[in-house]
Amino acid sequence: MMLIRIDLWLLERLEKFAHWFQKLTGKNCFWLSRIFIIWGAMNFIGPHQLNILKENHKLTVLILIASIVSVCAIGLWRQSKRHEKEVLRMNERGHANSFKITSFSFRIIWLLLAIFAIIISLILLLLHLPSFKTYDAFFLLNYALSWVLYGYFSACDPLPPAKSKVKQWKEKFVNAVKGAFAPAPQPSPVPCE
Repeated sequence: MMLIRIDLWLLERLEKFAHWFQKLTGKNCFWLSRIFIIWGAMNFIGPHQLNILKENHKLTVLILIASIVSVCAIGLWRQSKRHEKEVLRMNERGHANSFKITSFSFRIIWLLLAIFAIIISLILLLLHLPSFKTYDAFFLLNYALSWVLYGYFSACDPLPPAKSKVKQWKEKFVNAVKGAFAPAPQPSPVPCE
């Protein structure tokens, strides 16, 4: 019961953020979820794996891991695009995002893994183990949080498409610049009679 409350609270807060972000930029919650797909893949392939490369000098292992993670990220990206089309079609009919219910277990599992990663990282950092460094803790936390946020933003309901505030500001700025650099009206001679 407590997990359901935490899930609903987080989903409500992140959906409000997604709506604010969409009004500001015109990019919906699925765009945000795809950002976290990229973030998760970059966290997995990035600094942590480069550390393995430095220590073990195994380029083939790094290439294999990067390939697997890239294929998984591309698959998730495509799935997110398909899901976005389905949700936008359902929203036109007045239905909510079905992923709110169907992805509950996905969100909770990754949320628990993120909490577990925080606890384990804090314990290992407090024990000052020589094999566990601060960047390992940062990697674990970033990786788990990227999938938590992917799951929550995928479950949000997007707003209907509208002109974003950024686009409105841009249009006002362009019109102001055009007005400032427009040629001054030239007086025309009036014939005297």
